[in-house]
Amino acid sequence: MPVDPNVNPNPPPSGVNQVWNDSRSAYGMVWSVTQSALPLTVGGTITLTGSSSDPYYWPELSRMPASLPAGSAICVQADSANALTDYEAVLENHEMANPPYNNVACVPTPVCSNKHLRKETSPDGR
Repeated sequence: MPVDPNVNPNPPPSGVNQVWNDSRSAYGMVWSVTQSALPLTVGGTITLTGSSSDPYYWPELSRMPASLPAGSAICVQADSANALTDYEAVLENHEMANPPYNNVACVPTPVCSNKHLRKETSPDGR
């Protein structure tokens, strides 16, 4: 099952087979979570990293800068692609009725201002 985060996608993914490197984003990552990690139980988690030791990470299909500007939009799409189908890698029960697409979530990266930063002081209070 592919998992793709997109950075500042334009437009954001809203359907099947809309992945970061289809020219909607300059940056994104790809993981292919295999059967060995599935199924996830309700509330279950799996940790995905951009590390070469992550067995699901596909660095050859990923491109990320060293850091992202605050306020960048990150859209993460689970079960994002399968070029051989119109329903991604896993046909979920609710998808058979053709409901609105629900495999993507978008959030902005945090924006900090000076008022949110804690001022460090020296031992003498300055």
